[in-house]
Amino acid sequence: MMEKSRNRAVGRQVRKMIAAAMAAMLVFASANVADVNAEETVLAVSENAVTGETGSGVVEAEKNTGEPEVENGGAENREAENTDLDAETADPDTETADGTHTYKNGFCTDDGCDAYEPAVLTTGKYDIDANGEITNSDEAYEIGNAGQLYWFAGLVNGTLTDGTAQNLKANAVLTADIIVNKDLLTSINTDDDGKVTNGTSFRIWLPIGKINSDNGERMLYAGIFDGKEHSISGLYANLYDVPVEDSEYAFNKKSFAGLFGLYAGVTRNLRILDSYMRGEYNIGGICGSAEGGTIQNCDSTATVYGEFYVGGICGHSQSNSIIENCYNAGYIYGADGSIGGICGDNYSTIESCYNIGIIEGNFSVGGIVGESFGLGNTIWIKDCYNRGNVIGDTKDIGGIGGYIGYSLVENCYSQATVSGNTNVGGICGNSNKVDFQNTYYDSNLYTGNAIGYLKDATTEKTEGKPSQAFESGEIAYLLQAGREEAIWGQTLSGNDVQAYPVLGGAKVYQVTEYKGCIESTGIAGTTYNNANAPVVFGPHVYENGFCTICSAYEPAVLTTGKYDIDANGEITNSDEAYEIGNAGQLYWFAGLVNGTLTDGTAQNLKANAVLTADIIVNKDLLTSINTDDDGKVTNGTSFRIWLPIGKINSDNGERMLYAGIFDGKEHSISGLYANLYDVPVEDSEYAFNKKSFAGLFGLYAGVTRNLRILDSYMRGEYNIGGICGSAEGGTIQNCDSTATVYGEFYVGGICGHSQSNSIIENCYNAGYIYGADGSIGGICGDNYSTIESCYNIGIIEGNFSVGGIVGESFGLGNTIWIKDCYNRGNVIGDTEKIGGIGGYISYSLVENCYSQATVSGNTNVGGICGNGYKADFQNAYYDSNLYTGDAIGCLKDATAEKTEGKPSQAFESGEIAYLLQAGREELVWGQTLSGNDVQAYPVLGGARVYQNITYQDCAKDEAHTVYTYANEQKQESYDYTLQEVKAKEPKCTEAGNKAYYKCSVCGKLYTDQEGTNEVSANTVVVPAKGHSFTWIIDREATEQAEGSRHEECSICHEKKAAVAIPKLPSSTQPSQKPSEQPSGSPSQKPSESPSQKPSESPSQKPSEQPSESPSQKPSGSPSQQPGQDIKVPAKGTKLTAKGASYQVTSAAEKNPTVVYKGSKKQKASVTIPDTVTIDKVTYKVTSIAANAFKNNKKLKKVVIGKNVTKIGKKAFYGCSKLKKITVKTTKLTKKNVGSQAFKGIHKKAAFKVPKKKISSYRKIFRARGAAKTTKVTK
Repeated sequence: MMEKSRNRAVGRQVRKMIAAAMAAMLVFASANVADVNAEETVLAVSENAVTGETGSGVVEAEKNTGEPEVENGGAENREAENTDLDAETADPDTETADGTHTYKNGFCTDDGCDAYEPAVLTTGKYDIDANGEITNSDEAYEIGNAGQLYWFAGLVNGTLTDGTAQNLKANAVLTADIIVNKDLLTSINTDDDGKVTNGTSFRIWLPIGKINSDNGERMLYAGIFDGKEHSISGLYANLYDVPVEDSEYAFNKKSFAGLFGLYAGVTRNLRILDSYMRGEYNIGGICGSAEGGTIQNCDSTATVYGEFYVGGICGHSQSNSIIENCYNAGYIYGADGSIGGICGDNYSTIESCYNIGIIEGNFSVGGIVGESFGLGNTIWIKDCYNRGNVIGDTKDIGGIGGYIGYSLVENCYSQATVSGNTNVGGICGNSNKVDFQNTYYDSNLYTGNAIGYLKDATTEKTEGKPSQAFESGEIAYLLQAGREEAIWGQTLSGNDVQAYPVLGGAKVYQVTEYKGCIESTGIAGTTYNNANAPVVFGPHVYENGFCTICSAYEPAVLTTGKYDIDANGEITNSDEAYEIGNAGQLYWFAGLVNGTLTDGTAQNLKANAVLTADIIVNKDLLTSINTDDDGKVTNGTSFRIWLPIGKINSDNGERMLYAGIFDGKEHSISGLYANLYDVPVEDSEYAFNKKSFAGLFGLYAGVTRNLRILDSYMRGEYNIGGICGSAEGGTIQNCDSTATVYGEFYVGGICGHSQSNSIIENCYNAGYIYGADGSIGGICGDNYSTIESCYNIGIIEGNFSVGGIVGESFGLGNTIWIKDCYNRGNVIGDTEKIGGIGGYISYSLVENCYSQATVSGNTNVGGICGNGYKADFQNAYYDSNLYTGDAIGCLKDATAEKTEGKPSQAFESGEIAYLLQAGREELVWGQTLSGNDVQAYPVLGGARVYQNITYQDCAKDEAHTVYTYANEQKQESYDYTLQEVKAKEPKCTEAGNKAYYKCSVCGKLYTDQEGTNEVSANTVVVPAKGHSFTWIIDREATEQAEGSRHEECSICHEKKAAVAIPKLPSSTQPSQKPSEQPSGSPSQKPSESPSQKPSESPSQKPSEQPSESPSQKPSGSPSQQPGQDIKVPAKGTKLTAKGASYQVTSAAEKNPTVVYKGSKKQKASVTIPDTVTIDKVTYKVTSIAANAFKNNKKLKKVVIGKNVTKIGKKAFYGCSKLKKITVKTTKLTKKNVGSQAFKGIHKKAAFKVPKKKISSYRKIFRARGAAKTTKVTK
């Protein structure tokens, strides 16, 4: 019973309790629960609130319904899903209707009706009994809002008003987060006695399962309730506020409060948030009294208080009930006894549970249980922990339990403050016949004993440990107690370090720690980590990746999904690569490839690597080497020797080829000393097979790219190279070497020997390469593979078969390319087969290469090749000023096309760069010919070189043509001029001429300024017009005096002498009879009617007036006044017709031409016509201008007329929708279709062309940018 003296004291504390809970939740929600200090802050704030100490005003914080984050592991593994009550939550304000009721949050809003929305019964939808099968026996009610929850409670607690029978075994699942009273805890008001003064403003909750007050029947809920990780918030289960009609809940001292009252069912996956449970006996966050029930994977943040048997999850449990994987984060208060964080009065098993809320009461108060009794059965409290402060007024107060009898407490801990009067313990206040095993408490937070009072009980490994033991991982390790299944864990490193043990989590191992990296350094002590390592040595002390204590190599770091190591354009988890950032890591990686490591890591011939920094092994190596008179290194032991990656096993002859990807990322490796004559005895594999295969790699079949080898020394007998000794199907890209390389046979600056379709591309050598015998090359000594875009600038020296690029090259049935390579390092041979590019080349194609170096030898010496057998040399040049002999020393069954010597000036001028580019669209060869960075020789890449043409006379023949080279394409230029002679109209007696151009050198005539249409002189002459005389009356004749007239040319106005006009007759009337003789002069007036008969001979003088009708046949000479001529505009004139723009390209009268420049507006369909008529002049459309349709995103169809002979650069570039192209012309060639003319058109574009042009046009259009997927048909 409650002590009378405490009654009013409790009342005065109610407000403080609620304030404490709210402050704790507010702080907890904003704190990281993985931080011990955060929880201590929560506990301290709550204690201050209870004692009236506001502590920085936290109690006065604004209303907040935030819930604590779930801790990691075990029960904590249930992620705190749906904690945001505005997400996936049944909206309390949403109205629904079923035809009879209108519901809001499941409650009927119709006047006078308080019905609840029925839950929905489902069959065969959920595996409600969790047996792994869904059958028709799996019946469950779906609850999606508060009203349905109340309806379900009514179904369990009695017969419904609609006659539905009571069902104590009804099953339910939540389908949404449910809110009953929003912001409940912050809305509660209490008086000085702690009574809630505004309880009627909340919707009261009557727990599921109750005692019938009429007959005392215990109506226990025995169904299955699955929360499906959803939450129920705002339950107001204050049994002091129960209405009179629900007196059952006031029966038996207002007992059994919680979501459930009397309970014998199964509840799982449920969260109770922002709720208030109050009564006298058996009060809990989930249930009041569990009598044979199970509660799994549940948690509560509810404020719970009562008199006796008060718990965060369950007030009272018995009859083999089970509580597992649950936690409490709410404030729990009991005015009297049996008050616990999980269960107040326990007679059942509690496993894998924890408490982080403040627990407060009078007596028998504990962080997990208030009291626990076995009653003949051993009750387990197993794998539980408490991190909420425990406050008791009198006796039996403990971190785990207040009073425990006949129970087993195993693998538990408490890390909290514990306060009380008597029988107080860090683990248990009072115990009787209890077995405590492997249980710990924080002795920095509670300084007393583990057990306050121990009677007939045993304790094994039950003790206090300092806070550091909880933080270090020691307690997590002890609690795990060697079990195989992970129960306890703790993350001890990385970004998510945990300061205390958790259920689940990362497994913790105990390890023996040495002071240093070897046993001789002595044991430092015991430590804990998340790695399964029984022994931990102290850290290595690395300098440049080499341990200064034990000489171990620093391991390279394996990464996954960080680099696109296979260069396929995607980064995935299959992209594994080791990061190498220093010399020791490089040696470690070599060990990984060449054999099993000392730590047991298996050999990996396909391991990938990337360099993350420039690496130096032996600093200033080449300048530090000393040699004797025979060339042997005398101080080799002073250098760290390099054992190449990939080798031959001397025990069984196995060829262990490195087959991974090694990406230098543009970094360098310097100071490699790979002298196989200095290999230690224990590494005899490298001396096997005549000390062969030296380089960064020995035996190699991988991919190496973007790597530089500097200041290094490679020496052996066979297969010695700067990058690798022998490449057998490997690829070397974008690499270079300045290493000094020595050997006997098969010695190269990049690779000693290559075969099996290996590829060496975009590489160069700048080191000194020497071979005592043969097959010595600047790039590869003995080559059976493709070498492309490589060059050498180092001196190459040997006995025979010595070349600037390759010593020897064999096709062996396959044509091997040596393509786009050059040599500028002098080549020195003692005997035969010495060449600027290759010493001996057979069954190979040497194409687009040059050598600009001295070449010396005895026999079979050539500027390009010493000896060529069944080889094909194309477009290869050598500097005939540096080597004056032939291109090929000995040529047998081989061909040489455009393979010749050129003077040094040809290399300097840009001519060789232009010839090597060979008209290819993609830039391969270049040379900067002007500015500050002028290059004296061709290079790979660089600035594109153009050939510019100057004609010395208008004949434009080869004898009078000069070629120059520059980095810009210029118009053809001329050392002559075509002088324009403008058109001149003919005169009456003086001939005129048409417009024409005259050569200043030879006097030839042309109709166009380009000099393409030559004409003869008589075709430009316009004959004189001749005079056109007419009579002009100067003075009219009268009866008194003669008149006067003269003839005058109407064109030039030349006049003839005037003649007289006779006087007129004196009579004004004509005579009745004509005179027999004509008068001496014509009459002054014409007759009124024409004569009936024409005169037999023409008149001697022309008529004074022209005839009114034209003559019946044309005159034999041009008319005196010809019609006006239609003039063709000058070349370059811009014209427009039908929205399209043109420009005159030839102004010849007989055959004017224009170029199609484009249209003003983008159109979907365009036709380039055969001809176009503008201002009465008809032009042929002979070309399409550069960029005419560039990036036209509307153009889908185009027709190209039959007169088009030229299409400019990028004419249709970027016309991504262009799919139909009809080509009528048959005059297109690759030369007159500009670069990228069709690049970027639709990938499935279709060209329709004249039948005879299908094959040639397909090549032209694809060469000018059309995709391979385009079709070319007739």
